[in-house]
Amino acid sequence: MKKLFSFKVFPSFLIFILFLFLPLKLTSIENYNDVIGFSIGIGGSSLGFFVAAVTLLQSGSISTFMKRTKELGTDVKIIRWLMTSILYSFLFSFSGLFLLMFHELNQILDRILFSFWVASLTGVVIAGGMTVFSLFVMFIIEDK
Repeated sequence: MKKLFSFKVFPSFLIFILFLFLPLKLTSIENYNDVIGFSIGIGGSSLGFFVAAVTLLQSGSISTFMKRTKELGTDVKIIRWLMTSILYSFLFSFSGLFLLMFHELNQILDRILFSFWVASLTGVVIAGGMTVFSLFVMFIIEDK
């Protein structure tokens, strides 16, 4: 069983705690609803791209790229990063949706949801970045 606070979870947890206790007035942010609405669209789009990437990677067993990743044992690692990206993208979209629905309803709930939204954004960036980095490294290895 993997550790709960791995590299995939720990940075988001730190960001969540930081923004939870940061003295920030969410009502003072200009274009708050527009930014959160845009994040729902971006999160949904990235979720679709990540799901498509998993499907393409698993069905592309006849390509030399996938044969090479299986030989090196990195196919499982890339799929894990993609699944983490899918989870964080899903959480990012839904936390944005809840932020829009419950904005200015309760200040404590608003702060918790905003902290969760920023933490899931951090997770999307880290997991998506690691996925892209892993694929980039595999393309470099394949060219040699």
